[in-house]
Amino acid sequence: MSVAAIFFLIGLQITLAHGFNLFLAGWNLTVLILVILINLTDYRQAVGFAVIGGLILDLYSSLPFGLFMIDALVLSLILELLFRNFFTNRSFYSLMIMALAASFIYNVIFIVLVSVLAAVGWTIFTISPAYGWVMLWQLIDAALMMIIFFVVFNYLSRKFKPVFLQS
Repeated sequence: MSVAAIFFLIGLQITLAHGFNLFLAGWNLTVLILVILINLTDYRQAVGFAVIGGLILDLYSSLPFGLFMIDALVLSLILELLFRNFFTNRSFYSLMIMALAASFIYNVIFIVLVSVLAAVGWTIFTISPAYGWVMLWQLIDAALMMIIFFVVFNYLSRKFKPVFLQS
């Protein structure tokens, strides 16, 4: 994936996610692209996207620099382990479960990192109980967007075509 494409996708997320639209308010394109890259490409491209995308998100954040990059890198490692060990068939259900798990794991890593940084005094940002609603919207948005991505990729590519066992 080219650096220009990564800049475009992260810029799209920053622009649309902070708008007034309720559906796009919880949209986390970084997580969804990581899920798709883990499924379609090799791990090095997913790590490259995680590093560059995380750094771009860090530039637009008031949190300590590197937080989003670390979050994306850890998420890419966990997604690769999940894909290699559990969700190997590239079906609709495995893609959907990976997208939901990725959104949840991304938010858990974010909460842990912010809590640790707040505990050591590197940030004054804290997570409020209302963040649970943000997580819920991200899960709903991830499911809806992954349905759209699956339909598009299923139409355009052979990677997500179902393979039936023959006896």
